[in-house]
Amino acid sequence: MNDAVVFGTGKVGKLALPFVEKEFRILFWTDNDKKKWGKSFGRYKIVHPDAVVDEPVEIIIASTKYGTEIADQLAHMGVSKDRIYLCRQYQTDSGDQIDIYPLLEEMLLCKNIPLIQYDLFQRKECESTRKKILVFCSFFTTFTKLIIENMAKRYPDIEFALITNTMEYRDTIDTEQLKHIYYFKTMADLKTILGELPVYHAAQMLWIEREWAYFYKRIREKAVRLNLHVGGSEFYRVGTAERNFKKDLIACADRVTVQAEATKEE
Repeated sequence: MNDAVVFGTGKVGKLALPFVEKEFRILFWTDNDKKKWGKSFGRYKIVHPDAVVDEPVEIIIASTKYGTEIADQLAHMGVSKDRIYLCRQYQTDSGDQIDIYPLLEEMLLCKNIPLIQYDLFQRKECESTRKKILVFCSFFTTFTKLIIENMAKRYPDIEFALITNTMEYRDTIDTEQLKHIYYFKTMADLKTILGELPVYHAAQMLWIEREWAYFYKRIREKAVRLNLHVGGSEFYRVGTAERNFKKDLIACADRVTVQAEATKEE
């Protein structure tokens, strides 16, 4: 079990505590709120962020909203990126869970689980003369449902696959042209899925989500053409660090569509 310090004592920090304790030996916690320095978080002391520089251990960022900003802060403090881990909150049937994964994607281990085990339809990928479209949307929205259903009606020679973090699509999208729904919980799941997928004629990304930006190189390899849609808030209402984090994904897209002129200018 490796030693670690944890950055962030907010809502995600409280949720992450029992999950972090299973994987790491926590030395102390830190936070940017100076009012918390010297106080306790559970049985751990909260110290000044500068203390993490002197400890050659893993640093776990217990924040999903400000994770990229804190990672950027640590990098400016001289902390090597290979020491930084991020937290991601997700829902399961048994309640909230936390995924802890390294900031550097290449350090994340695959699970080596067959692709069919992630498919909610339990279908094998097979050869087909149809054009194949891969759609990305982690959360449930009727927008995704309508896009796939309407495209299927217009183009009967296309088949679809969807990568998502929710099971709701399995019983709500009404078309036989949706052949696969690849469901991931952890970032290791997502890395495994992307590694096993065939190359698609096109990939359509709905919103620039952090998960996709994290794996932008692998996603680019899986699509002859990559289309990116920017709703707006996921780009221009976030901090500079998160924008920079998402720039590589935007740069590798073949086409970017936006909902508003202000978004396009940003």
